[in-house]
Amino acid sequence: MQIAASQNANDIHKARGEVLSYLLKLDKSIKQQHWDLVGPLTHRLNETLINYIACGHEEFDTSTDADHRFVALHLSTDKAVRFTNRFQCAPPVEWQRLKAHLESLALDLEARFEIEDDLLAQQIH
Repeated sequence: MQIAASQNANDIHKARGEVLSYLLKLDKSIKQQHWDLVGPLTHRLNETLINYIACGHEEFDTSTDADHRFVALHLSTDKAVRFTNRFQCAPPVEWQRLKAHLESLALDLEARFEIEDDLLAQQIH
C-alpha cells in the first residue's frame, strides 16, 4: 500500500513538473515576444495540464468525500479545464489575455499543489 501511494505521489509530482515547465516556457516566450512559440507551447501546456489533472483524479476519489479539500480540487479542475477550452485554438490568441489567465492558473495550481501534498501525506501515514 505504501509503495503504491509512493508511486502515485511520484506520478503526480512528475506531472506537476511538466506543467510548471510549460508554464515557465510559455511565460518566457510571451515576455520575449516569441509569438511563433506561444501557440505550440500553449497547446503542449493544455495537453500536459489535462494529463496532470487526470493523474490527480486517479489518485483521489473526490466523488465520495465532502471534505473542503475535495471541493477545492473540483474547483481547481474546473478552472484548468476552462483554461484549456479557452486557449485550445491555434494561434493567433490574444497574448495579453493569455498572460493574465496564465497568472491566474499558476495561482490556482499553487493552491492545488498544497491540497494534494496534504492528501498524499495522509495516505502515506
